[in-house]
Amino acid sequence: MAKRKITFQMNSAFVTALAYIVVGVLFCIFKGSVMNWLMTALGILFIVQGVLDVVAGLRINGIVEIVIGALCIVFGWAFVTIALIVLGAVIIANGVIGLLKNRGFMSILINCLAIVFGILLIVNNWAVLDWLYYVIGALCIIDGVLMLFGKRI
Repeated sequence: MAKRKITFQMNSAFVTALAYIVVGVLFCIFKGSVMNWLMTALGILFIVQGVLDVVAGLRINGIVEIVIGALCIVFGWAFVTIALIVLGAVIIANGVIGLLKNRGFMSILINCLAIVFGILLIVNNWAVLDWLYYVIGALCIIDGVLMLFGKRI
């Protein structure tokens, strides 16, 4: 009985490792399209929930959810762009505050890099996002390969 349990865990770990590798490859190949898929899926989920709420008698909630779902599908890229600009501004502010505290060379270096990253997010957010997807994809692939050998990051 114990052998079956161990075998199942090994098979589960193997499948999980392969899933990490596949997701990593998808992030590297499709980059920004992943965000479009996520916004479309989020919009569909809102619309389905809205329809279910309307059927259940919660008309106002349902209508609001349907409208939010439609907006996510139609204006998804605009929401993401605005969120990236806000994130860039927050990262810049955090970097400037960190520079004002001046805790040493590494702190100055990290805060300067944060400021540069924040500026790039505001000025050229989609290129930065594509680069970020490459990093996420590479980390998923590395984690999946390490999982195949029984190690985790």
